[in-house]
Amino acid sequence: MALSKSKSPWAAGPTHEDPRWKPCASIKVRYPKLEGNAMQDRVFQDYLLSTDGDQRLPFFTEAGVKVFERHRINNRNLGAWREYLVRQIMSKGYHEGVRGQAWAVPSDTEASKYLLISHATLTEAIYLAAERDKDHENDFVQRSLRLGLVAKVFEKRTPEDVLTYLKQLHNEFHRGAATSYLELIEACIEIEKGFAKYINFKGLKARTMPRKGNGAYIKVYWIWLQENHPGLFRNWTQFFEMKSFVRGLTRAGLLKHYQEEVADTCNFANPKLSNATLISTNKKLFTMVYENFVDTIPQQHLDFAMMCALRMAYPGMPKSDDELEDDVDPKWVFDKPETIAMISVLKCPMSGSAIYSAAKKKSHQKEARGGKPGGRGKSGKGKGKGKIHSRRSLRKQKSDPKSPGGKRKYRSKQNSKALKKQ
Repeated sequence: MALSKSKSPWAAGPTHEDPRWKPCASIKVRYPKLEGNAMQDRVFQDYLLSTDGDQRLPFFTEAGVKVFERHRINNRNLGAWREYLVRQIMSKGYHEGVRGQAWAVPSDTEASKYLLISHATLTEAIYLAAERDKDHENDFVQRSLRLGLVAKVFEKRTPEDVLTYLKQLHNEFHRGAATSYLELIEACIEIEKGFAKYINFKGLKARTMPRKGNGAYIKVYWIWLQENHPGLFRNWTQFFEMKSFVRGLTRAGLLKHYQEEVADTCNFANPKLSNATLISTNKKLFTMVYENFVDTIPQQHLDFAMMCALRMAYPGMPKSDDELEDDVDPKWVFDKPETIAMISVLKCPMSGSAIYSAAKKKSHQKEARGGKPGGRGKSGKGKGKGKIHSRRSLRKQKSDPKSPGGKRKYRSKQNSKALKKQ
């Protein structure tokens, strides 16, 4: 039942010339002079179906069909977090209003269907709890279904840049529903594709753009990123680390596997979880593993080692129903102040291990060929201490009294001194 039937002042009948329905690159392009809650007020005024109140909508139609679905722009897949919510609903029920509010738009294709811009994971958890309560014996679940969902409903024709703004605004203020690390990975992929189209349209090429000045590649990229995806990344360094990490996982063929692993095991509600820390840590871990262990770990095991290292960088979900509360603090290896120290420990091989033995054996083989570990031995093509210079070696040998050549030279000097004394 609707709490209010008052229509938005815009609901009289929009025309094709109405600027509200024209697509824009971003919300900042649509409303360039608005910030903060002034932006939110204008969006609500322009796009809400009703400005006088919210609507209470049922979870199912009379025919038993689900009323709510996830909107395509809200395409997060947080399996572990959703399962956590299912357990909470079955043990305590759905508490209205404490986890934010549902924002939705009516479906274009199905009557009585709403697409959720926010609140989608929690709603999916309610549906899963209902499926598991087949006999309708769980009072918490049944009461949650009877309550329905209070939602703000926006115009069906609301442009995508406005919906994206609403999704990001809602997620910004909710820990469990915040923009997740997985969403930043997906956003990074889309950003790369979008910027490639942008510079192609402008007739620019990354390799020919200047390194400094207003036309520099980094500056142009960052300005475009802020205009089209505002608020996703704090600075260029954070975006660059994420971009490098995603590219590395893609080249290694691990990106999809990593995304599934994080979705199934990460506790996105943990208060210590920081996207900034996770981005920096994962970039350092990826570089460390593939730069330091490529010569000592076989390729078929290197990817497994990479996934094991990355799994230690984020908090896992509680294992039992006794650990449902948010204050449970799983052991988390990589916290921000200790990241560099922990990675240094991982880089240090242990005596007696297979890795240490293989590295030591390879080092001895290089030394036996006449070069220091990491040099090029007798090939003579390298530079630095690893290369053997025959003339320097001969001079060194002659100056050493213990060598055969050195003994002859040493004796001749002694004889000449003796003759002078006589």
